[in-house]
Amino acid sequence: MPLIENPFLPILDSLERLHDKVDAIERNNAKSPETQTPRFLNVKQAALYTGYSEYTIYRLTSEKGIPHSKRGRKVIFERDALDAWMLEYKQA
Repeated sequence: MPLIENPFLPILDSLERLHDKVDAIERNNAKSPETQTPRFLNVKQAALYTGYSEYTIYRLTSEKGIPHSKRGRKVIFERDALDAWMLEYKQA
């Protein structure tokens, strides 16, 4: 008597591959920019975050045109304040 292949094996294989893909998507979502960007940024990070050049960030800082704090000679930007600032000046 010949052995009959289990008809559910291909379905189980497909489910396992689907599960692996969902896991990969969840891992990628966990690495979203919001979770990767620290709460406090230096000038270089603020430039990358806002899309402005470092020169422009320094200029805006000296003109008090961008929200920032200073710790000694270090300039610090809070991510949430930058978000609010960018939304405030967003062109319609």
